[in-house]
Amino acid sequence: EKSSKMKNPYIGLTIDQAKDKAKKEGAKWRITKIDGESQFVTMDFKPNRLNFEIVNGVITKITKG
Repeated sequence: EKSSKMKNPYIGLTIDQAKDKAKKEGAKWRITKIDGESQFVTMDFKPNRLNFEIVNGVITKITKG
């Protein structure tokens, strides 16, 4: 059984590490929240885009869109 809480390989990376990883994988990305503060982002949905939430300079949550 696959758990929906499987660890994402970006979780725990610094933003610079995450940017490098996304670039190598050809993934689009953006930062949606920093230290609990929502960032201004467009409302368009792109299934191939990663949304990073950051706390203390480290990725803590990832969503797609």
